[in-house]
Amino acid sequence: MQWTENAKKELERVPFFVRKKVKTKIENFAEESNSNLVRLTHLKQARQQFVKKMENEVKGHRVEACFGGTGCKNAIDAGKNIADKIDNLLKSKKILSFLKKNTKGSIKFHQEFKVSISFCPNSCSRPQINDVGIIAANIPFISDEKCSSCSACVKICMEKAISFQTKDFPSIDFKKCIYCGECIKTCPTHTISSSKKGFRVLLGGKLGRHPRLGIDMGKIFSEDEVIKIVDKAADIMLSQKNKAERFSEIFKESDMEKFLTQ
Repeated sequence: MQWTENAKKELERVPFFVRKKVKTKIENFAEESNSNLVRLTHLKQARQQFVKKMENEVKGHRVEACFGGTGCKNAIDAGKNIADKIDNLLKSKKILSFLKKNTKGSIKFHQEFKVSISFCPNSCSRPQINDVGIIAANIPFISDEKCSSCSACVKICMEKAISFQTKDFPSIDFKKCIYCGECIKTCPTHTISSSKKGFRVLLGGKLGRHPRLGIDMGKIFSEDEVIKIVDKAADIMLSQKNKAERFSEIFKESDMEKFLTQ
């Protein structure tokens, strides 16, 4: 489809990594308007339509999860209903009403309280850049079961956290281990077994002008404990007076103690 020069210049302002997708959407919009030429007016009208649609879709919070809850081979079964439980909790918080009360103008997606859940350390849902990031964990330990010295655990460990200090038993370097549980699944003698399943929790992650990866709380939590942490984080956001900054904007590393001690 042909574009006017003004429309081309306007398209160049779109970030390169989404430009192709935006271009296709604009051309579809122009085609629906019975035009075979994309004009500047098409871009403006499409932008207005997108903003209106966004306002209707904003719900105050967003809970995203990877495909681990529906059958991924890497998934750690530490509580696959956790996404629904967190979503129900945040619905009860009425965050959208809080945002409407304390925001001038329309509410945008980036203002929402965001929780991201990954059911293995591959972190496909990008938990590191959300207000609360949740990563499933399966902690291994060396049991009393006799080891066959097959070295399957050494071969499967991508972190090189397992070695044989003696020929009889493997050794796990927990400074390298990220609790993926692959060694547990591959051990034929159950010499490496699971000591605990749960979740790591990261707080305060964000992108934007001043990006920051979420800060790891340094423990493995149960499903119920994770939900309590999300509850506290949402309450901190909702405690603001006459403003509606994201949790990740107001959270400081020094606040971590509040979550670990309460």
